[in-house]
Amino acid sequence: MLALILAAILGAATVYFSMQNQTLVSVQLGNYFWANVPLYFVSLVSLLVGISIAWLVSTVGEIGSTLTLWGKESEVNALKNYVKQLQVKLRDYSIENAKLRGDKKETQTALVQERIDDTKTRARGFFDRLRYRLTT
Repeated sequence: MLALILAAILGAATVYFSMQNQTLVSVQLGNYFWANVPLYFVSLVSLLVGISIAWLVSTVGEIGSTLTLWGKESEVNALKNYVKQLQVKLRDYSIENAKLRGDKKETQTALVQERIDDTKTRARGFFDRLRYRLTT
C-alpha cells in the first residue's frame, strides 16, 4: 500500500514538473543531434541516468564488502576449529600427565571433566545438533 501511495505522489510530482518545463530545447550528444525535445524530458532522463550510475557503483561496493566479510568469516571458523583441536590436545596431555604422575584422583577428575565437556558440546535435539554443526 505504501508503494502505491509513493508511486502516486511521484507520478503527480512528475506531471507537475513536466507542466512547468515545457520549453523545447535542442540536445547534442557527440555526433547525434535532437531538435525540439521538451526540457522536462531532458531533465528526467538525466535524473534516471544519474540514479542508475549511482546504483551500479553502490552494487559494486556492496559485492566487494560481501566478499570481504565472507573471507573473514571463513578465517574465523578456521581459527575456531584450531582452538578446539588445541583444547582437545591440552585435555589429553593433562590426563596423560596425571597418569604419568600416578595420581589416580587427578586422572579421574580429568576424565570426569572430559565427560562434562563432551555433554556440553553434544547437542540434545535435531535442531540443536544442526545449529551446533553449522557453527563449527
